[in-house]
Amino acid sequence: MDPVAVSTFHLWLTFAVILAAIIAYALDRWAIEIVSGAILAFLVLAFEFHPLPPLAAQGTNPGSPGLRGIELLEGFANPALISILCLLIIGRGLNQTGALELPTRQVMAIGLSHPRRLLASMFILAGAISAVMNNTPVVVMFIPIIAGIAAKLKRAPSQVMMPLSYLCVLGGMTTVIGSSTNLIAVEAAFERTGEEIGFFAFTEFGLILASVGALYTLFVAPRLLPYKESLGDDAPLSGKHYLAEVTVHPGHP
Repeated sequence: MDPVAVSTFHLWLTFAVILAAIIAYALDRWAIEIVSGAILAFLVLAFEFHPLPPLAAQGTNPGSPGLRGIELLEGFANPALISILCLLIIGRGLNQTGALELPTRQVMAIGLSHPRRLLASMFILAGAISAVMNNTPVVVMFIPIIAGIAAKLKRAPSQVMMPLSYLCVLGGMTTVIGSSTNLIAVEAAFERTGEEIGFFAFTEFGLILASVGALYTLFVAPRLLPYKESLGDDAPLSGKHYLAEVTVHPGHP
């Protein structure tokens, strides 16, 4: 098999694995960890037995090495991935220690007389924080806040949770560190060109996109989202569900 055909084979194989992953995640029959581990193992074995040839053999980028299965694991040591994990730890720490509890209570007390303005302010605040912090933990931190405000307004959670997620994504587009995708893209650009992209390199364009998206999310999206009384309406079991954390000390019976 010639090198170009081999690279085409790897391309379609990767797309097939992505499609299979989407179907497996959507079916929800297996745990996410099992599906993810199986995908990784399959790709490592596939590229190990059928490695991607050096690009020099394809007439482009002479001197570029090929890609074997074991080299796929090197991505876990990528600085961008480490940065994302650190940001997730920071967000989890802020949530678990209650660092935002007092400011949240103060804002809630001030804005209860105008709950609609408070809800919009919380959305904008979540988007702004997403610019300097990874947007995933920001969403996690603001979910109970937005849910409480929605209850005061007698609005369904289904009409406020999606706007929260979208606004955090829009805010994350404005800086390098705001989105996992941005970090990975910047790292890839540096490896390819050797040029570093500044922290606020695309803030100007990101703000334009975020502003337009925020207007749509705040005023149009809530009218299109379905009304559901509870996030658990589609649950197969009746009754409420709770998540509890218990700390067991040494020597406890």
